[in-house]
Amino acid sequence: MKDFPTLPLSLFQRPDTDPALIQNLTKTEFHAIRALQDLIEVGKNIRDRMLTNPRSPPAPVLRKAVNNYIDWALSDAAVKPGSIAGVQPVHIVVAMKRGQNTTDIVTDMANRLHDLAAQHRQAQNVHSSVEAPEVMEMEETSVLEEDENDLPILYGIMIFSSIVAFCTLAPHASRRGSGSAEETGVCFIGSFDFSKPPHDVWNALAIAIVAMEIRKTMLRVCGDVDVQSAEPSFLGREHDDPDL
Repeated sequence: MKDFPTLPLSLFQRPDTDPALIQNLTKTEFHAIRALQDLIEVGKNIRDRMLTNPRSPPAPVLRKAVNNYIDWALSDAAVKPGSIAGVQPVHIVVAMKRGQNTTDIVTDMANRLHDLAAQHRQAQNVHSSVEAPEVMEMEETSVLEEDENDLPILYGIMIFSSIVAFCTLAPHASRRGSGSAEETGVCFIGSFDFSKPPHDVWNALAIAIVAMEIRKTMLRVCGDVDVQSAEPSFLGREHDDPDL
């Protein structure tokens, strides 16, 4: 509360409430506060860049900020991809480049998420077929049904200029095409525009919440931490819902 004096009191944890949604797990609270403060400053930095250098796209600034916060969240829980052998990431961040349009980014994200889902299925020896082949040994390979939650929900973060858009992909989703969300299996959650000054705090909190979900999912993937006790209990009820 002392470090964020302008935020509504209802956002902070009280003795009679669930554990804080955004919190540090292993590293100091100072780093957690600093990471969130930097995220709240992103909107101002982007607008300054757009005013002083209109030709310079704000997407790289926003992408760096998003990656920095997610890196802190995963490092804080010691589950940063690459630090644990054999553990695949559960999120992808893509930013629009010169010459690209919205459709290009959406298609690229869908392809990357499906490739990542295939890696997770391969890592756990799970195939997406409804019926197991006759030669398959059940002790070695499991069949993923539509309602099974053996594999993690995957998160996509797309950056279009000053806008961040979130999407998810269920790991068992099949790629049926390259057009609409129904065809790609990707579920779009929402978008947040950092060019609007009144929304700086809420946009930052949206990224922070997604980062907490990514961290919690990585904890489940690593299997070394009891996520239900380490993370807020109200998150645990719907942690496999791609529309969360």
